[in-house]
Amino acid sequence: LFFRIPQTIHWMLTHTKPKCLPIIQKWFEEVKAERGIARLGAEGFCWGGRYSVILAGLGLVDYFVAAHPSSVEIEELNEMKRPGLFITVEKDFAFSDKHVAKVKELVEAKKEGCAISHKEFLGVKHGFAVRGLKSDPLVAQAREEALALAVQHFKASL
Repeated sequence: LFFRIPQTIHWMLTHTKPKCLPIIQKWFEEVKAERGIARLGAEGFCWGGRYSVILAGLGLVDYFVAAHPSSVEIEELNEMKRPGLFITVEKDFAFSDKHVAKVKELVEAKKEGCAISHKEFLGVKHGFAVRGLKSDPLVAQAREEALALAVQHFKASL
């Protein structure tokens, strides 16, 4: 773990919003235009969860799923214009209690055209939906439930 810390810091410093958002935004715009796709969704995990939220704020996706998102700014949550699902864990170092409270506030607000759903998984850690141990029955069950929930929401919304 100690040896991975410099790599992680380097990755985070080189994958900033000013550098990455234009690339992501261009890709979504081109896919919609070139392929004539009318409705498009985005699911992001951790770092990608933030960008699914941002895409919802830009109106580039019709539905999003953000699973254990990280680095999301409260302002980005306020700017969402599309409905979506947040999959979170309790006590997440990357998505604070303040962020979860804001998501719960958005769920309750039932904003027209921007309905937000939220599922908090207990007993699992940040990253469970992507790299959680399948050998741990609780994690394996949470992974399967998170996947099924995301698929269900996409099918109902796209």
